[in-house]
Amino acid sequence: MMSNTTEKISSQVPYLEKEVESLKEQLKTAQIQLDMRNEASAKEIDLLDLRGAPAADRDFPGVTVDLAYTLNVSPSWWDDAQMSPSFDTLMLSLHRKDIWKDGRLATHLKSLQAAGFIEPKKIYGSPLRGGEIEHLLRHHKPKIFLEVGVYLGATSTSIAAFFKSEKGFEHSYVLSMDTWLLDLEFAWNGEKSSHYNDKKRDGYFTHDRLAGSSCMYYQFLANCIATNTSDRIIPVQTASSNGIMALLSHGVRPDFMYIDASHANPDVFLDFENFYKILKPGGVMAFDDVAVVEATKLAFHRLADRYDLEGIHLNRNQLYVVKKE
Repeated sequence: MMSNTTEKISSQVPYLEKEVESLKEQLKTAQIQLDMRNEASAKEIDLLDLRGAPAADRDFPGVTVDLAYTLNVSPSWWDDAQMSPSFDTLMLSLHRKDIWKDGRLATHLKSLQAAGFIEPKKIYGSPLRGGEIEHLLRHHKPKIFLEVGVYLGATSTSIAAFFKSEKGFEHSYVLSMDTWLLDLEFAWNGEKSSHYNDKKRDGYFTHDRLAGSSCMYYQFLANCIATNTSDRIIPVQTASSNGIMALLSHGVRPDFMYIDASHANPDVFLDFENFYKILKPGGVMAFDDVAVVEATKLAFHRLADRYDLEGIHLNRNQLYVVKKE
């Protein structure tokens, strides 16, 4: 009986050995496939511009963004473009008329003021102004100054006033781009937001809404009129993602920029990448909140690494770069 059992087991050995070899081959193949997937994943991670970057403006810890993005603009795109059109030409090109000459504007602003939605003049924010900026303006002599993220217009009106007062800037003007929706409030007034009980939040979102919509755009227009700078400012009420396409469509290349829009990702990285791509060679690009907001800091460092840029500080929280010729 034992002999028969031994014989049966012995007869199975070659079969079992083949099965073992087959399993070894399967494991080897599986390991190769796993290694290939890991290698592909590593390469994909290496290609990311942002990995685990904050998805919100100083808020929502644990909510992050992974992103790989590049805006590709062919050099030939600019072959037939004006790039630096006059104030009147770009105003008409964008708006089909001079918005400051709209006969209904004064009446509308007065009605909003009378209803308490806006004030004759109300300007504050994170302006880009001062001696160093004026020095840069005098040195680079920009024709088009683009501000992305305008708020109440502290920067736009001060730069426009500088252009009006300085010799050599007779044809320079400001392109002011913003949604003026103040829609960050919808994210910050939720219970899961760290800003939910922040009194500073209430100070930032003090602007009255009409049927749920911010009136800030009209406050900005009123501020331009009050500071006598409307003849050097072209407002563009749009999101920056559409704004970059608008400037490409019109063939416009600003030679000085101040980017101070969304401080969340992917928005801030996209803004830095997109607008740097259309900045004129030799032009200046300035940034706000590069020290106090992690999303902005990461986006700037990625931009600087990608294009080998040197950030020059204007102050602790603002810096600029000069695009290589």
